[in-house]
This record gives sequence, C-alpha cells and structure tokens, in this order.
Amino acid sequence: QAAESQLREMIERDRNHPCVLMWGLAYNIENESHEGRWFIEQMAKVARSLDNRPVYISVGGAPEADRCADLVDAVFVILRGTLPSQMDRLVRETAAWKEVIGGKPIVPMFAGLGALRGAALRWGGRYSEEEQALFLSEFIKRFDAHKVAAGWIAGTLADYRDPSSFLGPAPFMRLYGI
Repeated sequence: QAAESQLREMIERDRNHPCVLMWGLAYNIENESHEGRWFIEQMAKVARSLDNRPVYISVGGAPEADRCADLVDAVFVILRGTLPSQMDRLVRETAAWKEVIGGKPIVPMFAGLGALRGAALRWGGRYSEEEQALFLSEFIKRFDAHKVAAGWIAGTLADYRDPSSFLGPAPFMRLYGI
C-alpha cells in the first residue's frame, strides 16, 4: 500500500512536467519471483490509470528467469562490473536481456566505480578517478555502438562522500564520483 500511495502521489504531482518521459515502477525489483510480478502488475495498473506515459522497471536478475518484463514498456538493466576486462560480459548481458524483451527499449545502467581522492593510475590505478574516466569512456563507446541498447545511463557523475563506507568512517571516500 505504501508503494502504491507513493507512486500515485508522484504521478499526480509530476505528470504535468514536460521532462517526465516515463514512470519508473521499481529499482532492482525481484523480477524472477511471483511476488515481484504481482507487485509490478499492481504498480503498472496504478500508473496507467493516472497517466499515459510508458512505465519501466530496473532489473538486475537473470534475463532467462524474468517474470516481469512483459508487464512494462521498457527495461533498464543494472550492470555490475567495474573493470575494462568485464565490458564484453556487460554487452553480452544487455544482448541477452534484449532477446527476452523483444522489441521493447532496453537501457543499460552503470552505477559507477569507487574512487579514492589522491589515487592515481601511476600507482596501479585501482580506485583512481582516471580509472573511472577510462571505464566510463569505454562504456559510452561500447554502448553507443551497440545496436541493442536504446540509450544508457551512467551514474558515475554523482559526486558525494560517504563517511560510512565499507572501509569504515572515511570522509575522503567518493563511492561514485569523477
């Protein structure tokens, strides 16, 4: 009920904004479960009763086990992998999702790389802002060239600090920032 109420409130508040292209029903939904399907059915029904814009979900599960993509107009795929050597796998995952959802738009999402202020490529590169920039450049190049993707989202430009990171209180840690 809370999710339905929040979705209804968001659509009623924002539906007249020209920048709203579609409504997101869930981020990283359990798209492989019956419960996830039931949830998306309910949310899609609410959204479509209030506005005629397309609806999408963001998923991170296995495409071959999906139970929800047929209920929405587009699928945003959360890609996990932060090394240039993983790029081929990310492209293959996106292509596998496209086979499942058919002609619907698919949008790969890359959440970003961890960065430590002061880390540099000359010291091995891990957690450096240069490493982020190189990966982001490769991500853009590969997915711009990939015919299966309708676009892409890269969240690496969110520049904030997290004092409660996995390294403990480290105010210099930027989880996603170049």
